[in-house]
Amino acid sequence: MTTTKIETPPVQYAEATAALDAADSILIVTHVFPDGDAIGSLLGLGLALQARYPDKRIDLAVDGGVPDYLTFVPESATVLSTLTQGAWQVM
Repeated sequence: MTTTKIETPPVQYAEATAALDAADSILIVTHVFPDGDAIGSLLGLGLALQARYPDKRIDLAVDGGVPDYLTFVPESATVLSTLTQGAWQVM
């Protein structure tokens, strides 16, 4: 059996953290027709960012909204289903 090593660029954590630190507004999105993993990840990241940056505007969005069968998930009502024109410094 042959294995292939895939080279990936290094993650720039310091640059990502600096961008989040400097931003006043952050938008987090997930894919259309999300499943429970996507909604859970969206909400988990959103809650973590809100805990770290309580004074920043952090919006969570899913095109079409959270599916009805996942609306029982805590905080799912905070997810935007549509976006109006807006400006987020980090997306």
